[in-house]
Amino acid sequence: MTGDASRGAQLWVKPILGCNGCHGEHAEGGTAPNITTSVTAGIGAFTYAQFHAAVREGKNKQGGALCPVMTMVLPSDGSEQDIADLYAFQQAQPAFDTPPADTPIFCKDTMCCTGEHK
Repeated sequence: MTGDASRGAQLWVKPILGCNGCHGEHAEGGTAPNITTSVTAGIGAFTYAQFHAAVREGKNKQGGALCPVMTMVLPSDGSEQDIADLYAFQQAQPAFDTPPADTPIFCKDTMCCTGEHK
């Protein structure tokens, strides 16, 4: 499935999804991890399948649970095309190689965060 980055940008800030509220305007991080394409500070090694599992199922790269605060996109809130569009938007953002100055508040619990975003 091919995503549309322009449509993904609209979804990124859509209140029902609110990705920007935690991950920042360009996925650079904030109260949640940097999820840019940076391989050193973001999730640059994530495949579409891993991104999909994180967004739809709340699973990390290894298949374990992400932080409980990670809002999963339920089918009633976002279609498969929506997820593909979000991924296209995320992939189109510049890689931020510098992690946020402070450890994101939701990453202080190392039981759910596996470090793929650091």
